[in-house]
Amino acid sequence: MPAGEEGPCFPAAFDIQVTFGPDGSLSGRFGTGVLDGLIAGIDEFQEAVAAHPAYHSLGPAMLGAFAWLDDNRLLERIASYPYACVTFTKQPRPFPPRKLARLQQVLDRGRGFPAAALQGLETLMPLDDLGQPQIVGPHSPVPNYMFRPLRTLGYRRVGDKLVPLLHAKLMLLGELTWMEDEEFGLSEITRFQPRKLWIGSANGTFSSRFNLEMGCWQTQPDLLGSAQTFFTRILANSENLDPDPDTMQPDLAEIEYDDQAMAEAIAELADDDYDW
Repeated sequence: MPAGEEGPCFPAAFDIQVTFGPDGSLSGRFGTGVLDGLIAGIDEFQEAVAAHPAYHSLGPAMLGAFAWLDDNRLLERIASYPYACVTFTKQPRPFPPRKLARLQQVLDRGRGFPAAALQGLETLMPLDDLGQPQIVGPHSPVPNYMFRPLRTLGYRRVGDKLVPLLHAKLMLLGELTWMEDEEFGLSEITRFQPRKLWIGSANGTFSSRFNLEMGCWQTQPDLLGSAQTFFTRILANSENLDPDPDTMQPDLAEIEYDDQAMAEAIAELADDDYDW
């Protein structure tokens, strides 16, 4: 096909849209512009939650993973979504200033995603100044870490040496809900309930719109559960937007308890009960 004014492109004959599932509620795309299918699904899900929220709903939420993302429409969705955290592979340096500034805008605007909403990450917190897990005692505040809207994972390519990549192209949509702690009945527990999973070949990039790609939505419970586990492990090992280490060095860790201080506090409580 001859090049047009904006360069070569694939003809529209490659583009296919399909709906499937028992009730035809799932969709998929093949060809160019596949990223539009992802963005449309994100918008539709947010509208559906607004119209029919779950019991004790806190709102829609998204978890994503890409090798790279720079598409303005997708970045806008991440920045404006009620709860969102998308991880991409650690980028080489120097990080182009314009790209870094655009991603920083997402960090400045977005709320992020609560670590406590993912089972196993409830006590995740940033490392201390010495790079060690934070030590907490009986009077320390309850961990309440919020992932920023954008995180990175893995290894930075330096020179010509190849490194393993976060190469997934996934988006998991769900709803944050809260419930009372059944053990104590005083505190609230936040949980992420996965609903839809986007599986595709397209990165979250503007250039992917012109490639021949594919993507589709899935809702099988087992698949959603495995995807959530995958994202949980990604986030547990993630780092900030532009970390210094070239190797994978997570900047978060589960807190450690000051056993002696905790034991003393328990003993004091026991004494108080006895005096009463």
